[in-house]
Amino acid sequence: MIRSIGAVITGYAVMAILVMLGFGLIKQFVPDAFPTPEAFPSTGMSLTIIGFGLIAALAGGYVAAWIAGKKKLRHGVFLGAVVLVMGIISVIVSPVTQPLWYNISIILSGVIGVILGAILRKEAVQE
Repeated sequence: MIRSIGAVITGYAVMAILVMLGFGLIKQFVPDAFPTPEAFPSTGMSLTIIGFGLIAALAGGYVAAWIAGKKKLRHGVFLGAVVLVMGIISVIVSPVTQPLWYNISIILSGVIGVILGAILRKEAVQE
């Protein structure tokens, strides 16, 4: 049980760290991407952010399944549920209003990404 909880927490932490690194890279190489904290980025930049999120989710799901050891896909699905709940909470409490398509895309790419990451790990070790 402790290993399962640790796997999900670590997977989520990996996602969060990679997302922060992605935003750091964007701010470093495209300084005008976020003119103000309240401004919504361009469509191209929004798609880039979603792409970074998907890569982070794949990594998080992979790591969660790797740490879990057994029942890798189940841990990926549970992490996906955590990502879904945290995404919904983030949309509700965010002071910035973003387009619906963006919010849905961010949440779905996270949920699908962590599950795909767990599947990749499961297939890599042929459980």
